[in-house]
Amino acid sequence: MRFDRMAAVKYAWRYAISYNDNYPYFSYLGGDCTNFVSQVMHAGGWPMIPGARTGDPLAWWAHPHPGSSNDLGLINRKLSHTRTWTSVGDFYDHLESSKRCELCHRDELDLGDIVQMREFGAKHPHHTMVVTNKACGYYGDEVYVSYHSLDKLDVPLAEIEENEKYADNLFICWKVKDIIPHVEALDFEPEISLTY
Repeated sequence: MRFDRMAAVKYAWRYAISYNDNYPYFSYLGGDCTNFVSQVMHAGGWPMIPGARTGDPLAWWAHPHPGSSNDLGLINRKLSHTRTWTSVGDFYDHLESSKRCELCHRDELDLGDIVQMREFGAKHPHHTMVVTNKACGYYGDEVYVSYHSLDKLDVPLAEIEENEKYADNLFICWKVKDIIPHVEALDFEPEISLTY
């Protein structure tokens, strides 16, 4: 199965500044950035992987709740997904163990690839973004990212890298593999419309 970069990017363009009501959102619970990127990867073709909700870096799933994410109670939100779907550090562990991505250099980033931010000395990253645009610039390709928590669409990665606020951050670049490694898909794959 191939990763569909354009399907992933179109999903990100549609929901970067808004939220898909078919999924819970976590902006008030520490941030929604990884939940958003997980949705983008799923839209690009990543199947959900069964497993324990916590403690299993390979497991990656979320139960969509069509049209009702704003009405869910906190308990339901906690039981509706794996930590690898929503938590930056656990998602990092998933990317490492699932072999769906590999670390790359910034100049290798393409549409649908993932960028995470980690403070120097920290064990895990604290923010996840997805590449949603590229443009040829004077110094080479300019990479643009989109993300939740601050809800941004097509922000130049260089602008974030040069921001004094993030001077003590390392930017981790993940190349999403074009051929998705085989996994045993879940039987509750969402049957929601991902039209753009």
